[in-house]
Amino acid sequence: MINYEVPETVDYAVELMLKYHLLGEDRDYIASIENSDDMIQFHLNIGMFIRNHFGLWTGNKKLINDTGKEHPDDASGVILKEVWNKLRELKSKDIDIWDYYKLDKSN
Repeated sequence: MINYEVPETVDYAVELMLKYHLLGEDRDYIASIENSDDMIQFHLNIGMFIRNHFGLWTGNKKLINDTGKEHPDDASGVILKEVWNKLRELKSKDIDIWDYYKLDKSN
């Protein structure tokens, strides 16, 4: 399911990514990455999705400002690292993402 909401905060961008935009296998792979600097490998795919769908190129100043960066490339990097942080946090606490976000597993 694709959600077309445009978030204004990093936290909400992370939530949307985890709930609607990342496949389970992608979430598992990201959670397995040991170093946040390795998230750069997603700059041209997931990062591009974030920049395009969350309006970073088209003036979503609230979200860009919330990242603490000025350039959309850098802002998407912050969001990617926060996705990584959230997945690592859930994994370390052995919390299932489906339960955390109260998602319907049948979809």
